[in-house]
Amino acid sequence: MTATDVFDQNTAEYDAWFDANLLVYQAEMETVRALLPSNGVGIEVGVGTGRFAEPLGVKIGLEPARRMARMAQDRGIDVCQGVGESLPFPSEQFDFVLLITVDCFVCDLAPLLGEARRIIRPEGSLILGAVDRASPIGRMYEANKHTDTFYREAYLRSADEIVTSVLAAGFRLDRTRQTIIGTPGQGADTSNVQVGFGPEAFEVHEGLGQGAFIALDARKQPSNRSIQEE
Repeated sequence: MTATDVFDQNTAEYDAWFDANLLVYQAEMETVRALLPSNGVGIEVGVGTGRFAEPLGVKIGLEPARRMARMAQDRGIDVCQGVGESLPFPSEQFDFVLLITVDCFVCDLAPLLGEARRIIRPEGSLILGAVDRASPIGRMYEANKHTDTFYREAYLRSADEIVTSVLAAGFRLDRTRQTIIGTPGQGADTSNVQVGFGPEAFEVHEGLGQGAFIALDARKQPSNRSIQEE
């Protein structure tokens, strides 16, 4: 069973997670919002059920899972069905691309990041949100992913690994943010990760290396060929 099949068959369970982990969800959303451009046309690749695109005001999404795409459409998102490694859009069409917790469901990041870079206009932004595998929650996900519906086949990565891949894809790291700082309490699991955290854990901070959820604002750089021609 592919990751798309898993999300297609468990859409309601996926969407309910955000209500069960409302503090985590809101902290993640505000972390991404802190990096979101104030204007321009953007798209969320891997829009899911629209839980981020809708409140962030992103009107266009791409999603491979049909049921999730329908739910995002119900939230007012114009959704195209497809995969991030082969985006059905012309080059340099968008001012920014959102990739939120998509990296961990892709074995090889290079094709996904390459396609994102292709459709971003010069000096446009890739806004990437991810779970840091090296964080306490990231380690909890890794240790228990064999019992989790969605993370069973996930490729969790550390912040350093993600940054390395983003830079190699032709982006310049501009700004970073992180949230959910600390260790989950006893009884926390992948379905309820906010157990044991105080309010301060959900504040948004600059940098990487402490928060379980990280967000990057990476700017598209000119290709080597373009640099030489200039």
